[in-house]
Amino acid sequence: MDTSIFKQDALAKKKVSVLADTTLALSTFVQAQRVGARLNERGLAGILRLAELQSQLVPDWDKDHFDGKALFILCSLLTELMLNVSSVPGDLAVYGELESMLEEIADGEWFE
Repeated sequence: MDTSIFKQDALAKKKVSVLADTTLALSTFVQAQRVGARLNERGLAGILRLAELQSQLVPDWDKDHFDGKALFILCSLLTELMLNVSSVPGDLAVYGELESMLEEIADGEWFE
């Protein structure tokens, strides 16, 4: 029995979930930016992990253009992740970790 159809279905559902979570995270980012919030230690460490996950999705991804303030880097990363999750074949493990991190951002756990 070929079970690849189940994996493809799970991957498609996870992609939709990650895209929705990315939208919420971007919305929270905008709110944090408005009130002048900064990233806490968890958020700063999270940016590094998001960049690693982005590199797993797109191995030849050019991370050299991510200079600047941490909040700008977070916004840029979230935007690129949204584009790549929607267009690049992914991995359930990467999507699962992304989903968890994006929920933390959306809940405001990365900001002070």
